[in-house]
Amino acid sequence: MPEVISLGSDSSEEIVCVDDFVSSTNFCTNNSSIPAVIEINSPSCSNSIEVIDLTPFGSSLTNNCSNKIYKAQKSKNIIPSPKSTCTITIHSNGGKRMFIQDLDDPIKNLIEDYAERVNGDPKRIVLITKQLKQCALEDTPRTLGITSDESFELDAFEHKDVVPLNSMEDVKTIRIKYQQKGKRPIVAKILKTAKFARLKEIFCQENSLPLDKVLFIFDSVRVGDNETAETLDLEDDDCIDKYHPDMNPDNKDKASKYFHEVSDLNGIYKLMFVSEAYEILGSKEKRRAYDSLTAEMPTKIFKATHHQRTKAGEKHQRKWEKDWSDLDIDYKDFEHFQNMSRKKRMFHGSATNTSENFWAAQHEAASNYRSNLAREREIRERQLHLQFEERRRREEHPMPTFEKLRLQSEKLEQEERKKRFYKYLAADFPSLERNRPLYIKYLQE
Repeated sequence: MPEVISLGSDSSEEIVCVDDFVSSTNFCTNNSSIPAVIEINSPSCSNSIEVIDLTPFGSSLTNNCSNKIYKAQKSKNIIPSPKSTCTITIHSNGGKRMFIQDLDDPIKNLIEDYAERVNGDPKRIVLITKQLKQCALEDTPRTLGITSDESFELDAFEHKDVVPLNSMEDVKTIRIKYQQKGKRPIVAKILKTAKFARLKEIFCQENSLPLDKVLFIFDSVRVGDNETAETLDLEDDDCIDKYHPDMNPDNKDKASKYFHEVSDLNGIYKLMFVSEAYEILGSKEKRRAYDSLTAEMPTKIFKATHHQRTKAGEKHQRKWEKDWSDLDIDYKDFEHFQNMSRKKRMFHGSATNTSENFWAAQHEAASNYRSNLAREREIRERQLHLQFEERRRREEHPMPTFEKLRLQSEKLEQEERKKRFYKYLAADFPSLERNRPLYIKYLQE
């Protein structure tokens, strides 16, 4: 599977900037070093390994020290200290040279000797460690952390501008960003004339990726090895998106829209199709046209979340909303109105017009701040309310008391006595039937 690295302009991730790439300090962002490449055009070097001894006593490994000098040094009993030398390997254009140098000898001497052997200008040659740290002229192998009898590797680059390396302020540099999916981007500061072949090589070395399976993509087009930042018209903070075809194993259909497998002998994947959204983000013209379209879209077409219902939104809602409901429906009695007025409600209790559809999905929130006295008063009022309700219920179905029962029984007994007395008189005196109203009036008196 190839690592496809695409040049885009996604700036949503956090960027760690590198302002000074001339110093000999390490640049790193969360355990990942930032490749500060000075120049891609390296001095010419053969593929053979050449060993050069720069120590004053020579070495058995060198082919440049004559036997006479070596015998003269040996006759004077001048024995080189094995603890004061180190082996430095300089890589350039696929070839390498090995130098045996004293630990306290400045790097400036190493650069001058290397420039003499490659027919280069020592003022334009820069040595960079594998930790992507530039070696200063006054540095020594000991200050670089090299111990005795240790093999140390450096990369040589040649700056081909007119400006010397000592005045790096005038060099045209650019800051690029490697964007990795799910990770923080890596920012590198390079020359605009730097070729992406060397950039890809350093990127693969630092991220342990196979060089033959890594591609650089910019504006949905593969970047050639001989391309530079000037030829691609890159600007600062342009993004290099790293996207692997196997990073979407759960959704293979979606991944197939981005990449198409080409069955060849090497099993390399080639970029065949890029989605429209990715093309818009990668192209400045398409992104500008997309932004102009989205700027004309209405901004009020949205569904507010619970956190978006602020006091300002409540104010506008109450301004637009009119409550046409009857007060008797909202406040059925005075107690209900009194209890509702004490609550400092954050939002309107109910909605009766079209705004109900907008706020219906939200939960009603209220703030019932009450002091201790108010809480006790509400408890007493609640108890009185319950007592009144119980009395009202009893009045609807009253229970007879003992006094009422006694009066009712006496009244019934009196009526029965009157009826019996009337029957007795009517039987003995039939003429009383005609004078019954008078008789009843008499009895009542």
